[in-house]
Amino acid sequence: MADRAEVSGAAPDHDRLVELLYAGIGEAKPFDSFLKGLRASVDAESSTLIIERQRRDRPGAIYSGAASEERIARYNDLYTQDPFIDLPLGKVTTLAELVGEGGFSRSEFMTSFMTGSGWMHVVGADIVEPSGARVRMRATRVLGRDNFGTAERESFRRLLPHLTQAMGLFLRLNGLEAERELFAGALGRLAVGAIIVDRDCRILQATPQAEAILAEKDVLKNDRGRLRLLDEAGPSGAFTTAVAEIAETSDASFAGSRAFSIHRSCGEALGLVVRPAPHSAKLHAPLRGAALVIIADAGSNVAPQPAVLVRLFGLTPAEAELAALMGQGLDLDDASAALGITKNTAKAHLRMVFSKTGVSRQSELVRLLLRSVDELS
Repeated sequence: MADRAEVSGAAPDHDRLVELLYAGIGEAKPFDSFLKGLRASVDAESSTLIIERQRRDRPGAIYSGAASEERIARYNDLYTQDPFIDLPLGKVTTLAELVGEGGFSRSEFMTSFMTGSGWMHVVGADIVEPSGARVRMRATRVLGRDNFGTAERESFRRLLPHLTQAMGLFLRLNGLEAERELFAGALGRLAVGAIIVDRDCRILQATPQAEAILAEKDVLKNDRGRLRLLDEAGPSGAFTTAVAEIAETSDASFAGSRAFSIHRSCGEALGLVVRPAPHSAKLHAPLRGAALVIIADAGSNVAPQPAVLVRLFGLTPAEAELAALMGQGLDLDDASAALGITKNTAKAHLRMVFSKTGVSRQSELVRLLLRSVDELS
C-alpha cells in the first residue's frame, strides 16, 4: 500500500496546482510535485496520472510517486479488470458511483487490489489531449475514510482544461526528445548502426555507424535517399514490406518487430531488426509514421547498459536493470538477489520486459540483448 504523501505546509490552492502541473512537464520524475500537491489538495493517500497506450491490454505510462513498483506491476496484471477506466470524458466520477456499494466484491480487482489491500474510494476523470491520447487522473483514499465530496470533485473539474493542455505539451516534447536521444549515442552503444526510415524506406536519420555501412554498398545501400537491401544479401521484398507495415503501426511495444539475417560479401553475419521508432526516456510511446532499423552485430557479446534499454525498448529503470543482468547470463534467482528484490517482484518485472521486447523466454531475451540473431539465419 502506498504511503501517505509527504507535503510540507498547507495544501496547495488551485493556482498553485496548475503551476505544479505545467512544471511537471520538465521534471526528471514527470509530474511528481503535482501528484504530491494533488494528494494534499483532495486529502488522499494516492494520486496517479495514466497516459493510455494504443495496446489496450496494458494501462500505458503510469506516474504515481506514492505507489510502489510492485503495486504498479500488480495493477498491470489486473488492468483489464479495472472497472474505473474509460470514464465519460471530462466528467468527474467516483468509484462508488460507478460500481455501487455491492460492486466492491464482484471481481478479483476489487477484492484483491482494492479492498483487500486497504483501499476503498477513488475519484477520477478522463481527458483526451490534442494529439488523441487518453489521459486518466485518479486519487484514492484508504478503507475507513469517507468518500470524496463536492469540494474534491470540484478541484478535479477545475484542473481538467489545464490537464488537457499540459499533457499535449508533454507528449509533443517527449516525442521530439525521443528522436534526439536516439542519436545522442545510446544506440551507438547497442548496435552496429541504426536508421530511422519512413514507410517508403526514405532515410530520415542515421547513426555514424550506419552511414559507414551504407557507404560500403555491400549489403545495404543509400539508393537516392532510400534504404535498400541488396538482393544477394537477403530477402529485400520482405524487408521493405516489414518497414511499410511497422511504420504505420501505433503499437508502442516491441511485439510487432521483424528480424532478418543478412551476410556481407566476406561472410560476416549481420542482423536487421525493424521496429516502431523510437521510445522516449520519459514516455513509453513511439514516433509515428516511422520505423527504426537496427543493424545488429551477430558476433557481439557485450550486454547493453540499463539506460540504453530504457531508451530503446521503453523499459522502466527497474525492468532495465533486471534485463541487463539476465542479458549477462544470470538466472532470475541470482538477478533478483543482486538487485535486492523479491523473486515475485522480479517475475513481475520480467513479464513486462517480455511484453515490451516481444520475446517469451529468457534465452530469447539473452540473444536479443547480446545482439545475436544467429537463430534467424
